[in-house]
Amino acid sequence: MTRMKRILAVFLSMVLIISCSIPALAENVQEAQVYTEGFHVMLNGEYVKFTDATPVNKQGRIMVPFRAILEALGAQVNWIDETRTVTAKTDDTFISFRVGQPNIDVTRNGERSVKVMDVVPYIDPALGRTYVSTRFVSEALGFTVGWDAEDQTAVIIDFDSLYRDADKIFSNYDALMESAAREPGQSYRIQDKIVSREELSDAVVSEITTEEDSVLRDDNGSGTRVIELDMGQMIQGLFEGTGEGWTEEDLELLAQLDRIEMDLIAEPDSGKVLMKSPANELLFGEGCGDLWIRMDPEMVFGSDVIRLPGLDRPLQGELLSMKERLMQQSRTTGDDMSVSLYGELAEQYQLLRTILGNDSLKKTTSKGVTEYRVQLDPAKIMDRGTKVSGTLVFTEDGKGGITCKGELTIADPAKGSQMTLSIDHSSSKTGISPAALPDGERVVEAEELVEEL
Repeated sequence: MTRMKRILAVFLSMVLIISCSIPALAENVQEAQVYTEGFHVMLNGEYVKFTDATPVNKQGRIMVPFRAILEALGAQVNWIDETRTVTAKTDDTFISFRVGQPNIDVTRNGERSVKVMDVVPYIDPALGRTYVSTRFVSEALGFTVGWDAEDQTAVIIDFDSLYRDADKIFSNYDALMESAAREPGQSYRIQDKIVSREELSDAVVSEITTEEDSVLRDDNGSGTRVIELDMGQMIQGLFEGTGEGWTEEDLELLAQLDRIEMDLIAEPDSGKVLMKSPANELLFGEGCGDLWIRMDPEMVFGSDVIRLPGLDRPLQGELLSMKERLMQQSRTTGDDMSVSLYGELAEQYQLLRTILGNDSLKKTTSKGVTEYRVQLDPAKIMDRGTKVSGTLVFTEDGKGGITCKGELTIADPAKGSQMTLSIDHSSSKTGISPAALPDGERVVEAEELVEEL
C-alpha cells in the first residue's frame, strides 16, 4: 500500500469517529496506603483492622474473623453457642450461617434466598476464632467485592452508600433528561454545530468544526455530517522526522481532506451504519464516491462507537436517573479491583456533583419555557492545575423541542494549553421520516474494502 493510501485509510477512520468529547476530568486522587505483607481487607477505601486474628487465604478465599468483618459492614451480630450459628442484621438484610456448613440464609426486604459458600466457616483451634469468607458474607449483605492481587487485598465497596443521595443531588439533571427523551414513533430533526479549538501558547494548534443535520425516529436515523479541519497539516505533523518528502500531488490530495461531507444511514435491525462520502473516491479510486460503506461500529472501532447525532437519546420508558446509571455502572465492576478504586470513584462522583448537581445545574421556568443553566466555576473543578470554565444553557420550549448552546474552556496553565468547545444543538419534532437506502445503491462491507487495501 502506498503512503497516501495508508494515510487515507487512517483518515477515513478518524473522520468517522470524530465527535464532541470533553476530556475526562477528576480531582486529585489520594493514593491509598498499601500494605506489603500478609492478606488484607479494604472497605470503602479504608483497611479493616483485625486486632487479635489476621486474615488468611484458604483455598483462594480470604477468611476473616466473622464478628470483625460483619461489624465493619455495619451489621448487628449474634453468636448462638449451642448450634454454633452466626446471625447478622442490617436495615434491610438478615443473614445466618453455621460453622462447618456451606449455606448462608439471606432475607433481604422480605425475600429469602440461600447462598452456597465454597469454603465453609471454621473455628481456628489455636485462636478460638470463627473464620468466614470475606466475599460471601459481604455479597450476602449487598456489598460488591473484588480482589487486588498486587496488594493481596479483598476490596469491598458499598455502592448503595456512595450514591445514596444521588436522586436529590441530580434531580434537575434527571428532569432535563426526561424532557430530552424521544417519544416512540415520533420523528425528530437534530441539528448540531460543534467547534473544538486547541491553543498552545496563544497559537491555534487545531480547529475542528462538525455540523450535522439528521432525522431520527426510534432507533432509525439518517443525516449528513460535514467536518472541517486542517487534516493535511495534522497528517504532515504525524510524518515529521521520518525523512519522507511530500510531492505536489501529495499536498493537493491532503488539501482535499480539509472539508469532508458524508451521508449517514443507521440500520436499526443490524446495528450497523452506512456511509457515503467523496472521501471514498480519494481512498478507493474513481467511481467509489457513489458507494455506501456498511460497517459494524463497535467491531471496527472498538469503544469509539459511531452514532448519528441523538441516537443515544433515550426513548421514554427507557429513562435512567443519574443514580440508576451510576448503580448500573457499579454492577459492571469486575473481580479485579484496585485498592485505589473507591477513592477514584468517590472523586469522580464529587466532580460529577460539581458539574451536574443542583448547585451547578439550575432550573427555571417562565411562560412555558424551561431553562437549565450550567455555570462551571474553575475554582471548584480542577485536575492537577487544569481549570474548566464556561456556561451551557438547555432550553425546553414546551412542545417537545430542546436546544443546547454554550462554550466550555479547559485550560492547563502549566503547559500553556487550552481547549475550547462551542456547542450549538437543537432537537425538534418533525413530520419527516428518516431516509432509507435508495433502491439500486451499491453497498460494500467495510471489512472487504480494508482487505483490498
